Amino acid sequence: LSVLCPVITVSPASLPNVTLNTAYPPTFSASPAGGNYTFAVTSGALPPGLTLNANGSFSGAPTQSGAFNFRVTATGWGACTGFRDYSLV
Repeated sequence: LSVLCPVITVSPASLPNVTLNTAYPPTFSASPAGGNYTFAVTSGALPPGLTLNANGSFSGAPTQSGAFNFRVTATGWGACTGFRDYSLV
């Protein structure tokens, strides 16, 4: 049995800059709708103090300045995935 995965698009296209010691409000989503997606950082790293939750929201606040590059992968529709690369400053 072959499963054909839909093309999964992770949003937003880019993220606003972060502020030290301040909660970070953006949330990730994915399309097409109905995939019951989970989100994870699958390469690179978030700023220390910031965590990506499986529902696509952030927890914590960044505690270190700099440029941080990372990939967010959305998994849904069984084992289908889509990703987008981000940079936070």
